[in-house]
Amino acid sequence: MPMPIDPDKTTRVMISMPKPLAKYLRQVAKSRAISLSQLMLQATLDRYPPPSEATENEDDHSS
Repeated sequence: MPMPIDPDKTTRVMISMPKPLAKYLRQVAKSRAISLSQLMLQATLDRYPPPSEATENEDDHSS
């Protein structure tokens, strides 16, 4: 289920990529029944997970 979009808590990001790559990624997204933007977001979060709260708190106290 898609999350509601709160304009105060979101930002729009645009990317450029070669057309053959975009075509391929659209096919992958379509085969998974998700949008291309959702595919890109999921892949990015899988590759670069956001830091956990515990890690953020440790960073604040390391000075």
